[in-house]
Amino acid sequence: MASGIRLANQAIYEASQSNVKWRGMGTTVAAALLDGSKMSIAHAGDSRIYLIRASSIVQLTDDH
Repeated sequence: MASGIRLANQAIYEASQSNVKWRGMGTTVAAALLDGSKMSIAHAGDSRIYLIRASSIVQLTDDH
């Protein structure tokens, strides 16, 4: 997951450098990886990750 996010970040950065109109652009990411009973999460920006079970919703991340 981390390498995928790094690759996406690099592609976005390079795109922002190739066009004057895109300079300073950015994006957000929110990702979850389930492996059996373990969950890894990664996020940056104003995207959030929630855990939804039965009738409850729990916010797992805060905006950066």
